[in-house]
Amino acid sequence: MRKYFILIGFMALNAAIPSNQQKLKYNEFLTAMTHNSTSLKKPYYTSDDPLYSKITDLNNKINNLTDRLGLKSKAQDLIQPLDSLVAGNPVGDQNNDVATQLKDGIRGFKVPLHVDDQGEVRICHTLSKDQMANLVNPIQNKVDNTFNRLPSFLQKILSNLKNKLDGIASDFKNNPCIVDRTNQSLESFLAEINNYLESNPQEIITIYFDTFAIDLGATKDKLKNILDEAGISGKIYYSEQAEWPTLAEMISSNKRVVMFGAKDGWEELGIYNKNNIGVGSDYDYKTISDLNNNTNNPSIYWGAKGPNRILMIDNYTTPVLAGSSEDAPTVNEYNSVKARVEAYQKLTESPATVIMVDFYQVPNNDVVKFVNDWNETNAAKK
Repeated sequence: MRKYFILIGFMALNAAIPSNQQKLKYNEFLTAMTHNSTSLKKPYYTSDDPLYSKITDLNNKINNLTDRLGLKSKAQDLIQPLDSLVAGNPVGDQNNDVATQLKDGIRGFKVPLHVDDQGEVRICHTLSKDQMANLVNPIQNKVDNTFNRLPSFLQKILSNLKNKLDGIASDFKNNPCIVDRTNQSLESFLAEINNYLESNPQEIITIYFDTFAIDLGATKDKLKNILDEAGISGKIYYSEQAEWPTLAEMISSNKRVVMFGAKDGWEELGIYNKNNIGVGSDYDYKTISDLNNNTNNPSIYWGAKGPNRILMIDNYTTPVLAGSSEDAPTVNEYNSVKARVEAYQKLTESPATVIMVDFYQVPNNDVVKFVNDWNETNAAKK
């Protein structure tokens, strides 16, 4: 009897796609995907964090200098944005880590890839190195020009401060991932996904690689090794067949990971170019009004209509650098998500495959509830 209860308890802890929904084809099964999945708003700072230490040291030097010069109030204009950078994650789009997301029913992950200054492939929500240089260089040039026009005695007083600023600028240009305070290695993320799949043999995961900052030729071999070492290579579903398999077929063959990006060249790794297999919405909405206008007047932003396509729908607002946690309860409300999915299905004549969101858990985990209801309804029609 004790063994029986242990077995029931073990089974209850494991997630599984309901058996009646497994007859749906992959592109007919709606997946809740988090946008910039590992970029969390809550900070994880320690005293040995390199950027934290440098900015804290810089703040102290500015405070000491402005105290001496009687310019304390003026210094706050500089110190406040620096404090904001280390006090939170300016590019965070989620509140919960991947383990919690999986527990809550998230089965899709959008992860932007970058190569850091050590050559490691990392997931971080930031600019490419070229974009960062284009942003930082003009600022650094203005600082240099201003510094060089100062009297020599002021240059001597400010030289230490100037060196600190130059060092921080260099850090940003060499490793833009430091902007995302919760960046992590791609291998650690994929290993976590693989462990979940091992523990939940009737679940399927979708991964969208944002590859705008990646050089394919220089990264392909690294990525292959990462996929192998994470244990996920053998679970990747990839086929040149036009028609998608059913979820049951994917589960029985243990090909339970679908991966895509926005570039050709990684097909040999099992990574689709999304433009060849799908169609999708725009992603740049500053306000709720912008998003609602798009829902009422949907338009195809990438890909093309056609049979057996995946349909990916972006559903979040980005006022500046990151998603709006203030807008999320309205944007993610059950009926708002439903209206958006229905509008894009009608436009594209394709079944919805991915709904991508920020701060998925508000209000009341509505996004996951809607996805579960949607899939159950579609399965009942089969």
